Order: sequence, then structure tokens, then C-alpha cells
Amino acid sequence: MPPSCAETESGLGLDDADEADADAATGLASAPSGSAAAGATVEALATAGPSGSSGGAGAAAGCEGEGSSGLGQVGGGARVRSSGTVVRKNKLIIIMVGLPGRGKTFLCNKIVHYLNVSATLGHATRHFNVGAYRRIQKGAHEVQSAAFFDHNNEAGMEARNRALNAALDDLVSWLRTDSGQVAVFDATNTTESRRNLLRSKFHGHFQYLFIETICSDPAVLEQNYRNKMKYSPDYKGVDVDQAVADFLARIAKYEEVYEPIVDRNLHYIKLTDMVTGRGYMDINRISGYLPGKIVFFLMQVRSSACAFASVFRATGGAG
Repeated sequence: MPPSCAETESGLGLDDADEADADAATGLASAPSGSAAAGATVEALATAGPSGSSGGAGAAAGCEGEGSSGLGQVGGGARVRSSGTVVRKNKLIIIMVGLPGRGKTFLCNKIVHYLNVSATLGHATRHFNVGAYRRIQKGAHEVQSAAFFDHNNEAGMEARNRALNAALDDLVSWLRTDSGQVAVFDATNTTESRRNLLRSKFHGHFQYLFIETICSDPAVLEQNYRNKMKYSPDYKGVDVDQAVADFLARIAKYEEVYEPIVDRNLHYIKLTDMVTGRGYMDINRISGYLPGKIVFFLMQVRSSACAFASVFRATGGAG
């Protein structure tokens, strides 16, 4: 069983807050999140309903190169290739991407709650947070300050890879059960090599899509960092200013190797500065019932975040 991953991470700028599949090529053009064109297309995706061929999670996201030839039904929405590989087209993995403090865990918790609880969806969804695995595996006297996250720190990289592999093993094992439908993989995944590793592991077995969160507003980031320091297990008992300084140093380590998603062959949703009122969503190669519902939900989260931000600015901050 995976560890509990309910840690708080505000942001998204929210407040406390592959080869391309020809059949999945119904992508959405980049558009501001509030635009009528984007909204209408997402509405159509979200309300179309799952067809007989799409399975519980809907078709499209991330099962690249899979036409119907060479595949036979094996039940439960899965198909088997002529090579014997089982393709679970009704299983979806949401892979988070982004620097620390950008609201990934906050957003994961929102998505998991939405998919699990929604009366119209009710998809069994589980959250796999690599940071939670890292903390469980941490030695009693092991220090995981900013230096631990340096990509040149071999011991740190080894420990982080152990946590990554443990989370991935649990995620895959759970999705291979009859009950598991959607897995949310919560980690930074900030390099192309990491994302390629994940694609190679999931390719031909599960659908997947990426959600990248980007925030460049200094005021929003400062608020996010301070909120995070109050709840992060990594900084329990540490003075907030000292914790923020170390967290900024950690982020700098990630920024040295950060590669935003640019490959238009990938299935992804990119959320940029969503809380500022100037933000936008880049929705690329997303189609199918459940992926469409996720996009529609993210638009609603964005609207709520902007409303909160307006109140926050008007009142000069929280009381």
C-alpha cells in the first residue's frame, strides 16, 4: 500500500489553493482558459460520454501507436496485442510536472477527490506522491536539505530514485487490480529524460497524460512557499524564514535541470499563471471522455482560484 499523501501544497498559483496515436489526434489548440472556443470544445469532450470503445477512462490519452489491428479483447476494457502484451485502455495515469511549490500536490488532491466522489464519475482514483515515499525511506539521521536535491549529489539521487521506483511499483500494481482505474503520479518530473522513463514504463500498457503547472508571479510564489512551509513534513519544527530560504535553494537545484514540456506529440495540459487573471491553459492532444472531464474540472478550479485571488488582493491578504 502506498503511504498517505495528503500533505498540503498551495499554488498552481492557486491559493491554499509518443509517437502519436492517430485515433487520439483530436487535440485542442492552445487557447486562453476562459476562451469560448476552448470552453466549447472541452464541454463537448466532457459531455459526450464514454463510448463502447473507450472504456472506463475514455480513449485517447497516451496509448500511442495502438490501432485496432493486432489487438484482441481480454475483458475489463483491456486488449491483448498479438505479441501478448496486455493493453489496459481503461486505466489512466495522470503524470504531474513542475518545479516545487507550484501547486502539484494541491491539484492532485483536488483531482483525486473529484474523480472518486463525483456522483457522475465515481472512478477509483489513487494519489502516489514520491515525496511521501522519500520521507518514509529516509534514514533516522539523514539530512534532506537543499543539497540533497542537487543533481550532482549521487547519494541523494540514489535515494530519490529508490522512492521513485517504490512509488511506480505500487502505482502499477494497483492499476493492474480490477478496482484501480486512475492513478495520479505526483512528482516534479522536470526533465525530459525522467518523462521518457515514465513513458517507456507505461507505453502500451496504460493511457497517460501530463499536467504541467507553471507559476512565474513572485507574489503568488512567495505566498505559496510560506503556506507550504507551515505544513511540509520536510520542515517540521523549522523556523519559517529558514525553511523558505532552504526551499528556495532546493528550487534552484531543480531549475538547473528543468525542461518544460515542448513536445507537441505528447498528451498534456499545461497550466500557466492560473491565479493571476492573466493565466492560460495549453491543451494538447487531449480527447476522450475522462480526459475531457479533467480539463473541464481544471477550468472550474482556475475560476475559483481567480475569485479567491481577487478577494485576497482587495483585502491585503488573509486575516
